[in-house]
Amino acid sequence: MTDQNHVLAEAKNLVAEVKKTIQDQVAPAAERAEKAEKLGIALEAKFATMEKQAEEQKRALDTLQLMLANSEANGSTASKTVDWGFEAKSLKDTLVGHRRDVSITPDQAKAYHKAFFAYAAKNLEVNAMAPDEAKSLMIGQDSAGGYLVPPQFDRTIRTWALETSPIRELSNVMTISGPSINIPVNSEDFDADFVAEGSAGSQNIPTIQNVKIDLNRIPASPPVTIEMLEYNQVNLEQWIAERVARRFSKKENQYYLTGDGNNKPHGILSYPDGTTFGKIEQVATSAANTLKWLDLIKLNGTLNGEYAKQATIGIKRQTWFTLLTEQASTSGEYQIELDVLLMGSTPKFNFMGTPVVFMQDFATLAATPTTGVIAAVIADFRQAYQIVDRAGITLLKNPYATEGVVKFQFNKYTGGGVLNHDAVKLLKIA
Repeated sequence: MTDQNHVLAEAKNLVAEVKKTIQDQVAPAAERAEKAEKLGIALEAKFATMEKQAEEQKRALDTLQLMLANSEANGSTASKTVDWGFEAKSLKDTLVGHRRDVSITPDQAKAYHKAFFAYAAKNLEVNAMAPDEAKSLMIGQDSAGGYLVPPQFDRTIRTWALETSPIRELSNVMTISGPSINIPVNSEDFDADFVAEGSAGSQNIPTIQNVKIDLNRIPASPPVTIEMLEYNQVNLEQWIAERVARRFSKKENQYYLTGDGNNKPHGILSYPDGTTFGKIEQVATSAANTLKWLDLIKLNGTLNGEYAKQATIGIKRQTWFTLLTEQASTSGEYQIELDVLLMGSTPKFNFMGTPVVFMQDFATLAATPTTGVIAAVIADFRQAYQIVDRAGITLLKNPYATEGVVKFQFNKYTGGGVLNHDAVKLLKIA
């Protein structure tokens, strides 16, 4: 019995030692996982702060430039930086885009700028304006109603929208005057090869497809109180430009990615799965209902070399940082090397040499992602996606919509569609 007790005691001691060994191994792993998660959250917060600071600095500079231009337009001698010859050419080009070919002098461009802000910022109706101002304002009258935004103010709105619209920044953009455009596209490549002297060579003629892209109206209507107009409580041009740009940018971000082409751009995610013309290949993740780093590597390798050199990965911010925190190894180190470039104050990610941009209109992935959900895109966007704009942004003003409030309606026309389906691939949850 004594021997049995001794053996039992040794067994208990051995079990205790095994338990302790397991605990010693598990505890640091749990600590490392917790540390990795906290690090990922801290990284996301830090990068968000840096992006916000960079955006605020850029907006401050744009606002200062706009204020200087408005000061010049209103007769101040504080700034002589505005090139009114350039502004005259820009206004003429915009009017040509609206099928009005007229000559604009630098003095007329300056007078129009001043008249427009008298009409908008000073809340003057045309019949209450000075005769010379009313006459100057007629230069930019739009046939569909309202007045063209002066070129410099137009550029400020478009610049702010561009900075928050990654697809627009990456894609090819053209300006058209009509309601739509048909763009011929080779749906297959043509042959080019060496031939013997006197040989006719290849006679292969590629198939030409027409891609029609329609313009679609985006309205932005920031309401402004009478007090804001009359007492100059804010820099009204800055206030309006920021809100209008934010509205335009939000809708563009959404519909260049998800639009169904029905009174909206034809978004990248709206094309059916496939490898023939008019379709976009959807690359499935390696395992069902999961998303891993290996899937991004797989996606990264799907583009042909000619497109891969200029490719960019688009992914939702939350999905990216979830991958960043969940894929830590047991040693606490990340399994994949990520380059983080600090361009000014704005962080830029690279994944295996391919730039990464955040596109927030991708679906939010659940803890167990749903089959069929698109998680990311890789594309040479300049080859793949075409954006078309109508020249100019127009303003309609309604001082009677709500008592004490003036409603400004800015109208912008834009459209988009995929031209080169080989230059874009999507990552789909299996």
